[in-house]
Amino acid sequence: MQEWWEGPELRDDQVPCRYVAAGEWPNARLQVDAPLSAHYGQEVARRLKAAMDQQRISQRTLARLCAVAQATVSRILRGDVLPDLGTLAKLEAVLGIDIYPTGLYRRTPSPTTPDDSRH
Repeated sequence: MQEWWEGPELRDDQVPCRYVAAGEWPNARLQVDAPLSAHYGQEVARRLKAAMDQQRISQRTLARLCAVAQATVSRILRGDVLPDLGTLAKLEAVLGIDIYPTGLYRRTPSPTTPDDSRH
């Protein structure tokens, strides 16, 4: 049985910030039909921003400590890119927090009701 997030239409996802319906990224309301990747990108950006604010660490400093480009940190925060696993691992290790929202798919409503005839 195919789940709603496994359909072939999800292969052409846009960058997360493209799915903002109202408000400002990363606290915006996403479009009803936003793919799961947009929800993950939004939650990663929220957690990253919160950790940086709490620890009073700048993008430049975080980037240096993680050995990634400052532009990469900026693009993650703006929702212009989904970070790769290596970058996520570095961010989590340096900040000492979980950034990846494990299990978010369980709490994210389906954008549409799956068509049972396809199963």
